[in-house]
Amino acid sequence: MYSFASIKRIVRAIFSLRWLASIILLLLFDIATYLALRDGSNQPHLFEHADKVFHMLGFTGLSVMGFIALSFDWLKKNIDSYIAVAIINAGVWLLYGCGIEFLQSKLPYRQASLGDLFANLTGILLGLIFIFSLRLYPDLELTDD
Repeated sequence: MYSFASIKRIVRAIFSLRWLASIILLLLFDIATYLALRDGSNQPHLFEHADKVFHMLGFTGLSVMGFIALSFDWLKKNIDSYIAVAIINAGVWLLYGCGIEFLQSKLPYRQASLGDLFANLTGILLGLIFIFSLRLYPDLELTDD
């Protein structure tokens, strides 16, 4: 099993290779969008509320990889606060989650759900906790200069 220090080293290594983090983020984004918009009516449920757990895990991954890959260099030059950058990152993923729920409400084989939106928000908050518990931000330069 991985220790907290080894997980921190792995995440920091990905952070230093932002191109890799960008590819991972793009893959996560594509997979999440596909899964959210496909017809899953005849898919078996692994357990009760499994889709809520998957929403939460997916948005945790998106928010962490979004912070690492995007890190909003253009914003960081003007705002000297990683908390503000992380909050804006969370806002981006919350808007994405709202957009997915809106699209689901327009599809005949899907339905929008406040429970899904709450699971998305929970995942985003878990992502923020992960980002700040690993302390990714204080000693890392976010620019590629």
